[in-house]
Amino acid sequence: MKASSASSSRRFQGILFASFFLLGFHFILFTQLHVRDCLRLPIRNKTSVRTSQSPPEQQRKNASSVLRHEGSRFGRRSQMVKKTVYSSRARFLFIAGLGGTGHHGWRAVLKGGHLCWPSNFPALVLWHLWFGADEESDMHAENLKRAFEERAQEAVLAGGNNETSALHCLNTADDRKDESMFSYPNNNDKTHHPNVYTLARIAEDAGIDLRIVVLHRHPANQLVSLSLNRDFMDLPGEAHQMSNQGGILNSQLQLIDPDFFVCTPFDSVSDERGMLQAFVSGGMEGRSGNGEVVKAVEMHYRAGRDDVDAAMRRIRNETNGKQIEIKIEEMTMYHEYLKEVLCKRTGTWD
Repeated sequence: MKASSASSSRRFQGILFASFFLLGFHFILFTQLHVRDCLRLPIRNKTSVRTSQSPPEQQRKNASSVLRHEGSRFGRRSQMVKKTVYSSRARFLFIAGLGGTGHHGWRAVLKGGHLCWPSNFPALVLWHLWFGADEESDMHAENLKRAFEERAQEAVLAGGNNETSALHCLNTADDRKDESMFSYPNNNDKTHHPNVYTLARIAEDAGIDLRIVVLHRHPANQLVSLSLNRDFMDLPGEAHQMSNQGGILNSQLQLIDPDFFVCTPFDSVSDERGMLQAFVSGGMEGRSGNGEVVKAVEMHYRAGRDDVDAAMRRIRNETNGKQIEIKIEEMTMYHEYLKEVLCKRTGTWD
């Protein structure tokens, strides 16, 4: 009797031990999978680590795939700003880009071609939202939303029963003292950079059609323009500032739908005037429609082909031993990411 009882006790202890073992095993497995999922770090052995670099084209494809995956994963928690509003009656245009990438050229196009709606957009509303008191941000966001809604009605009220289109230019279009280029950074103030994320978000809340033209240029030519031709800052300081601004612009563009924007290089605006016409004012009537953007670019945009090698030689001659190659390399990486990844997310306009 005692032997039978002891045997039953041992069997019970064995079953209990096996149960605890399986429970512990599943707990460890669940924890490992959960941590891996949270950190997005694949569990792999050492033999799976690549020791050779992929070709540049494959690297770009990989980067684009990662961006789409990360955007999708991010969207499950907080959706990036999706573009849903399209209109042939009223559009709002913003020219986004680092300093030295072509804002003055676009001012000549928009102003010289008389492309913008004559009622100037209140630039100070944007200025206060982006550069004003941080504790008043919500109030300035509401003011911008209201300004969008009011301007969107102007074309409707002016046109009556006729189709009248209005292109409202948010920057670069005027020479008024309160009008700003809104480049990155604005007026060369390192703390004053625009924000296309907040701009897109408020535009969607207001129910208006926002279009963004993103300017870009090789960093060597950009530095020559800013530091040597216009003497804003010395080369080391300008390279440091523009590297930071490039990161800021890129991060903002990742948070908005690619349908909000197209990209154009500084020295290829004339080559891409047909695409720009379609994106900026395709389907619109009046001063900005019917090929008027193409005509304005042909007449007023003045930019020759950039010589990158010549710009680099000039930079090296002017640095007087100051070592800024790594800063130029950093600027170049931001520029390449913008050009080869972010700009290739956009749709086709022709």
